Amino acid sequence: MVVEINKVQYNVCNDEFEKIPHTEYNNLIILKDVGLYERIISLIKNIGENVGINDCVFYNVTHGGFIPLNCSENFANIYIKKCTEEHNLNILKNLKNRNYENIHFIEESAENVLPEDIIIFSENYDDIINLESPGLIVAPYNKDISSKFKRENVYFLSNTEFCIYVPERFEDIWKRSFQYYIDAPDDSGKQNFTYDNLINLCIMVKNAGAQFENMLTANLHLIDRWTILDTGSEDETIETIKKVLSDKKGELFQEPFINFRDSRNRLLELAGKTCKYTLMLDDTYIVNGDLRGFLNDVRGDQWGDSFTLYIKSDDVEYGSNRILRTDRDLKYLYRIHEVIQDKNNVNVVVPIIKSHIFDGRFEYMEERTMERKKLDLKLLFEELEEDPNNSRTHYYLAQTYNLLKEHDKAFHYFVERANHPNEGFIQEKIDAVFEAARIANFQLKKPWDECKKLYEWAYELDKSRPDSIYFLGIHHYMEGDRATAYEYFKLGFEIGYPLHCQYSLKPTLSYHFLPKFLTQLCYEYSNYEVGEKCARLFLENNLPNADSYPVIESWYKLFVNINKFLNGANTDPESKKIPTFEDNKKPILCFVADGGFNKWSGSTILTKGVGGSETYIIEMARHIQRQGHFQVMVFCNCEEEEEFEGVHYINLSLYFDFIRVKYVHTCIISRFSEYYPATILSNVDNIYMVAHDLTLTGLVIPIHNKLRKIFCLTEWHVSYFTEQFPILKDYLVPFYYGINPLFLDSIESTENIMQIEDSIKMEITEKAPEKIKNKFIYSSFPNRGLLQLLQMWPQILEAHPDATLDIYADVNGEWVNRVEPEMMKEVRELLFNSKYSNIKYHGWVNKSVLADAWKTAEYWFYPCIFMETFCLTALEAALTKTIVIANDLAALQNTVGDRGLVIPGNAKEKEWQEKAISELLKLMADNPESEERRERFIKRNYEWASKLTWESQANKLLKDHLLTNKIQYVGMQNWTHDLPLGQNAKMNFENAIEHFNLNNKNPNPRVLEVGTYAGTSLIAIVSRIPNSTGIGVDRWEDYLEFNAELLNNMISNNVEDSFKNNINVSGLEERIRGIKGDSFKVLLEFIKKGEQFDLIYVDGSHRCLDVCLDLFLSWQLLKSGGILAIDDYMYHYDKVMEQPYDYPFEAVNDFLKKTEKEYTILSKNYRVFLEKK
Repeated sequence: MVVEINKVQYNVCNDEFEKIPHTEYNNLIILKDVGLYERIISLIKNIGENVGINDCVFYNVTHGGFIPLNCSENFANIYIKKCTEEHNLNILKNLKNRNYENIHFIEESAENVLPEDIIIFSENYDDIINLESPGLIVAPYNKDISSKFKRENVYFLSNTEFCIYVPERFEDIWKRSFQYYIDAPDDSGKQNFTYDNLINLCIMVKNAGAQFENMLTANLHLIDRWTILDTGSEDETIETIKKVLSDKKGELFQEPFINFRDSRNRLLELAGKTCKYTLMLDDTYIVNGDLRGFLNDVRGDQWGDSFTLYIKSDDVEYGSNRILRTDRDLKYLYRIHEVIQDKNNVNVVVPIIKSHIFDGRFEYMEERTMERKKLDLKLLFEELEEDPNNSRTHYYLAQTYNLLKEHDKAFHYFVERANHPNEGFIQEKIDAVFEAARIANFQLKKPWDECKKLYEWAYELDKSRPDSIYFLGIHHYMEGDRATAYEYFKLGFEIGYPLHCQYSLKPTLSYHFLPKFLTQLCYEYSNYEVGEKCARLFLENNLPNADSYPVIESWYKLFVNINKFLNGANTDPESKKIPTFEDNKKPILCFVADGGFNKWSGSTILTKGVGGSETYIIEMARHIQRQGHFQVMVFCNCEEEEEFEGVHYINLSLYFDFIRVKYVHTCIISRFSEYYPATILSNVDNIYMVAHDLTLTGLVIPIHNKLRKIFCLTEWHVSYFTEQFPILKDYLVPFYYGINPLFLDSIESTENIMQIEDSIKMEITEKAPEKIKNKFIYSSFPNRGLLQLLQMWPQILEAHPDATLDIYADVNGEWVNRVEPEMMKEVRELLFNSKYSNIKYHGWVNKSVLADAWKTAEYWFYPCIFMETFCLTALEAALTKTIVIANDLAALQNTVGDRGLVIPGNAKEKEWQEKAISELLKLMADNPESEERRERFIKRNYEWASKLTWESQANKLLKDHLLTNKIQYVGMQNWTHDLPLGQNAKMNFENAIEHFNLNNKNPNPRVLEVGTYAGTSLIAIVSRIPNSTGIGVDRWEDYLEFNAELLNNMISNNVEDSFKNNINVSGLEERIRGIKGDSFKVLLEFIKKGEQFDLIYVDGSHRCLDVCLDLFLSWQLLKSGGILAIDDYMYHYDKVMEQPYDYPFEAVNDFLKKTEKEYTILSKNYRVFLEKK
């Protein structure tokens, strides 16, 4: 068969030079073995030229003689030997039309005709293994061949199976000629030879500056050769080149600058064709990614003539033709802003994920650029005069003036380029319009309408580019028009990044700024799916240290949970195991507690021990349950569901399923704030959060009327949190941890904690075991101060040899060793290799064991290095009458305060440790003054701690917070919460009521609400109308309405009972009553009885036909001068066209049309308010 390689045809066998299928580069024609053979050809030519060998012999030649034919022009004689008949025939065909007089076929018996100094090539070492007087051999490795040469003269050609065997007579000249490619021998003595002819780095340079060394060094690994043309450097550029590139083969040329076109072409001429590709770089360019890998993959390609690399610079990304095949003789065009010819040039774009160029910018380089731009203007005007029809000249004049900050001229030439009769390169025209818009907008401060037209023009030219859309959006965003900004940003996000354009791309717009602004707007406008995608796009394309990264990360987690909630978090059949509580009449209170080092539930506190935040959940849950106001549930990472002391522990994965259908009076979210926004959307009325750490896990905490308080653990914690989130100041309150009464005496059994607490009274502490003199205890996490304590322990022991230290902490724990590996290594070294036998390591123990240990400890010395929000250990010390010594870091200011020995300062510092030891030893001294001081600390601390049992803290939480939320909304808020947001809902409703109060003549007005649910809206209306009475109508039965699961669970959620509760707690039981039944039946009965009402609020079923019936019946019941309020007129307005019968919109329109002469419109927005004539 015939194949074309490098524009030349070759006869080859059917299985030779086959096309390699490539999934990524399927448009290329990559032929197998071409790249390797071209490398071999270049090597053989270089050996002949540098070592001085004029003859080559090729054994068992295949592939139509591709290698010897392409070597022939460099040698006096080419010999071909031992070919099969088929291969011989192909070679003869290839020779037929070529003038290769130096190629000879020789017989096997004619070995002696070959000269001694010859290059021998074979792809099979069997052909040459018996040569008696070998020349310089290029062939696969063979130990028998290798044995004929000195070990150090066998070179392994990198990434191939070939070796070069160098006879001793050529040793010196070989090493001189190929020193750049000879690596030092490895441990086995093998010498790697890295010769390649892939990339020749070409740079035209003048006064490159100090950064040039970094640029060359960063690109060094890419290249095989280099060619640099210096056009007159006066700084240290020449010295830098010689210094950095001394170990690479290459040449430096110094010639005067002509212009960019001619000097670039001169550089290509000087570089020649020694490598497959020339890589043309500017002196600020650094190539990132695996360019060599890419070019090696496509090395045998016969389709492309050049390659474009993307260049990233500041906020711009664009494609530039930087890699040329040397055999194509491509040339640059134009004196300035030179480009490679497009004629006879098939250009291939290197995928940006494979490789791209980073253009480094430096301040002094900018100064150099400004000077050069003045010369650029001269050259550009020469170009304009020579060819006025070339539109690109106007574009580059504009670019140059823009860099020189002459914005009026830049604007002029960008507009000229945009309007030029020769449209030229369309992407260039688009960029000209876009840049004109930006200059008009931000530099020339032109009227917005003019700027807007330019942005819209750029967008209309190419709707696949989001740049103009972003700037339209950011204008409205800065003007406070967030709704319009949202629509523009969303459109820009949908367009995506226009990688196909390859011209003046702006990745920071698409990957940073646009998703940064759109992410928050997606939350505001309830587009949670796009919000998640948008945040993910930002995170995938920005580094963790990028501006806003932690905030967007918080948004992402938030959206993920919202979408889990909305789309059905758990389709597993196990979800059916969620307790229904259909017989339960108590409101539900749930804790949401993600995290934990291991799986845990309520009973874990009795068996394995749990951390501080888990203890908080378990203790508060059981004590609140015990008080009988709520049915308490805990959603956590439990192994399996359990009921512990009346509290239900359920796997966290079922949380969203539960709150989607069940009414929850109160939800307390522990630590993980990303659960909060989804909870807002659920059937939870009251939300609290507990910050166990310095702040909550997320940086995004939307303000919402369901949020009641965020519990911090101390006053210091509130202060710190307020500094980080000042907007949350009014929500932050200190709420201390509690402590288990087990710490009060020596009771060992923990089988029933409730029974223990019932039996324990504060006054029985005299039964506690005696303290062991000079016994120290440590029970915090080991990374919070144990290292410092162990470092100071020898000094304590020196003063008090009887001192002991008991450590209750897990120094081998996975988490602590992951976050502080070096510290834990040092802790273990001091702990386990210590010569002090009076240190006892106990590891992690349960609460009972720990409580007993505290009761005999005399001192708790805590050199804390961790900012604690609350120190539960300090509370345990106080309640067990253990003397406290600590520093004043963070919440220790509150949990120790003046009730212990506090040494202010940094516990890591030597000065602090010396002072702490001094103060500690004074406190431990055996004298009346020290003893009196110790007793004072113990008494004061114990009095403080004894008031902080978990039971007392749970009662405090109920009394001060949870039980104050008496109204039960059962997951459905209304206009009193200003819903929907952004519609002035509350103001419009109150204006209608105010209008009613001013015009009403009835001394005892009657109010009717159709679809009252939990009655909260009716209560608000009646409360605002003096002397009014109200009737709420509802079925209070389950019914299915589109996308409203809450209504399908009215019975299990006890909505009717909530209605009655709300009427009672509002004190309106004499003024409001409920009627249970279908609205049309109840309304018809009212009509039959001749009843009338002064204000009717229709908020029942949202199905179109139901709304229609409710409206017409209510209209008959409304007095003249009365007000009809229609809820949810615009409910799901975006879906009305698809499902008109599922929503009120068309029913309201029909009613308004048929009664249009009977009313006056007071307001028509999301809700409609009519006054009957």
